[in-house]
Amino acid sequence: MITVEVAKPAQFPTLLEVWESSVRATHFFLREQDIQELRSTLLNEYFPNLNIRVARLCSNGLIVGFMGVSENRIEMLFVNGFVITGRSELDGQGRQYPLLHMKLLKTLSC
Repeated sequence: MITVEVAKPAQFPTLLEVWESSVRATHFFLREQDIQELRSTLLNEYFPNLNIRVARLCSNGLIVGFMGVSENRIEMLFVNGFVITGRSELDGQGRQYPLLHMKLLKTLSC
């Protein structure tokens, strides 16, 4: 199971690791230089100015994802520790917004 809690500034370096792992697995269009520049921007500009929630595994407290919210809008959402189990080319309303179906690597309980 996963718990969700407010992020603490001391967790920002871990969030950066989750972000980079997720980005390297999905954002193939980014160059290495882009990733390095974004790391600095995230740590120094975005993280301190967003309402960030972290997703932690109950079993060991490992942070496996986070989302950043500003003015009731999700500005960023990154996960790690999940596997893709499928893909839908259409969203639930039939629009052409592809969805990835995912599950946690291991079933864990709190």
